[in-house]
Amino acid sequence: MKKIAIALLIILGCTSISYGQDSNSTEQEPFVFAEQMPEFPGGDNALMSFLQRNIKYPIKALKKNIEGIVMINFVVEKDGRISKVKVTKGIGGGCDEEALRVIKKMPKWKPGKQGGKPVPVYFDIPVNFKIE
Repeated sequence: MKKIAIALLIILGCTSISYGQDSNSTEQEPFVFAEQMPEFPGGDNALMSFLQRNIKYPIKALKKNIEGIVMINFVVEKDGRISKVKVTKGIGGGCDEEALRVIKKMPKWKPGKQGGKPVPVYFDIPVNFKIE
C-alpha cells in the first residue's frame, strides 16, 4: 500500500522590484515596491500559518500527481483590503483555484506606505503544492 503524505510549503515575498508613481497623484496606481511594504497581520509566520490551515490539496491534483508552484498576485489597498487577485503562473488540477480561494479570504493587511502615507501595493505569493 502506497503512503501519500501531503505537504504545503509557502514561500513569501514580493518578487518584483521597481518603483511606483508619485504618491501625490490623484489616480493612484498600485506600487510594485513601496518604502514600507504591506504586511500580513502578525507577519510572515502568521501568513504561513493562515495559508497552511486553509489550503486543502485538491483531489484532482492528488490523483494526477500534480505538484508545483502557483504564483498569486494581488493588490493590498490603502485600507489593507486584498483586491485584484489573480494567478500569474498556474499548475492546474484545481491548485490554482484553491490558492485563489484562500488568498481572497485573507483578513486585511497592514498597508504599504510611501512617504509615510498608505498606498496600494502589488504583492506576489508563490504557493508550493508538493506531494511527499
